[in-house]
Amino acid sequence: MGITDFSKLFSRNLNNALIERGKTQTDLCRDLHFSKATVSSWCNGTRVPRPDKMDEICSYLNIRRSDLMEHKPTDYTFTDAECELVIEYRSADEATRQSIRRLLEYAKLIREHGGD
Repeated sequence: MGITDFSKLFSRNLNNALIERGKTQTDLCRDLHFSKATVSSWCNGTRVPRPDKMDEICSYLNIRRSDLMEHKPTDYTFTDAECELVIEYRSADEATRQSIRRLLEYAKLIREHGGD
């Protein structure tokens, strides 16, 4: 596995771990004192943390290093775009979340009544 493939694997596993625990990139930055740019690079798959930072993340999320570094089949798999949507939704204020829910309900109505 090349470094790019590993970075993407790590990114997907980190994003899934954050989502499963109701955490955001902002939480990781604030609670572990990491810069926003650094966490963003880990979550978008352009970089991988040093082993000491990975251990801090694992401790914070109560997971093993292997949970971040190995491919693990799950009942669901989020694409990178889906991870970004969930993270953005969770970091939005309640009014924005409510607007998103209304838009999704509207889209569902359109689909149910023969719309594109």
